[in-house]
Amino acid sequence: MMMSCTKKENKFYKEVISYAHRNGTYVTIDIDSDVYKGKVITQNNRLFQYYYLLKGIKTQEEYESIVYDKLLNNESFNINDKKFIDEHLFMEYRHVSEVDSISKLGKSVFIDYFFNRNDGVKSNMWHKTQHTEAAIIKQLFDWELMCYNDCETGLLILGTPPRGFRREKK
Repeated sequence: MMMSCTKKENKFYKEVISYAHRNGTYVTIDIDSDVYKGKVITQNNRLFQYYYLLKGIKTQEEYESIVYDKLLNNESFNINDKKFIDEHLFMEYRHVSEVDSISKLGKSVFIDYFFNRNDGVKSNMWHKTQHTEAAIIKQLFDWELMCYNDCETGLLILGTPPRGFRREKK
């Protein structure tokens, strides 16, 4: 009897962590440390900054390897710098009933409810809380749908960032 060994792979994780522009794609991670326990939403470039500034990771390849493995294996991140978490746009995830109830209706309804097909977040979303935005981003991440903030308007945009957002490997 021959056994085959298949390596787990996730194209979405690889894609999302390769974008490192200042308004990069969002990732949802679990933090389990002495200073914070819970799910947070952050831009990929902020997580890269943590590894670069505080953990001594100097290359995109090293960063992608570490983060990809943690995401793929559903491992928590041990980020012990509360100041960094607070100051670098890590959004705490909290359950938001509106987002949860709309998500149960499916991806298409969810997208139509929260997004204009060409303009990112619907204008009425500007008045929602940061927790609502974080819940929307988390749901998109769970469905493996990429999103980022437009660098001119700040709108949350559903999809892949335009060319030039991806950090090129040397």
